[in-house]
Amino acid sequence: MLRRSRLLLGACLTCVLAGAATAQPAAPTIPAATRAKLSSAIEADHDQAIARLREWIALPSINAEKLNRQEGAELMQRMLLDAGFDTARIIPTDGPPASSPASMPAHRPPWPSTSCMT
Repeated sequence: MLRRSRLLLGACLTCVLAGAATAQPAAPTIPAATRAKLSSAIEADHDQAIARLREWIALPSINAEKLNRQEGAELMQRMLLDAGFDTARIIPTDGPPASSPASMPAHRPPWPSTSCMT
């Protein structure tokens, strides 16, 4: 039994070592120049991003308590427009209103639509 266990362990180690020796590092998904541009943009916008986050969390909008539902939707609509969306609209619902960009900015790549319930 001990001999069989050692044989199995040896086979497993051989597979692991062979895999490690032939493994190739993953290619970066974002080119270095693009990463540098992104890092610069993030650094340049840092203080404004923190201010936006502070403004967002300063308005409590608690759906379960029906607190600031409309105000939260209006704030999100303004933030979507400020972020570069061409249009944003507040969608009335039976429950809380929803803010949604109606179209994507022309100068940005396409991404999934965003809808924010408040």
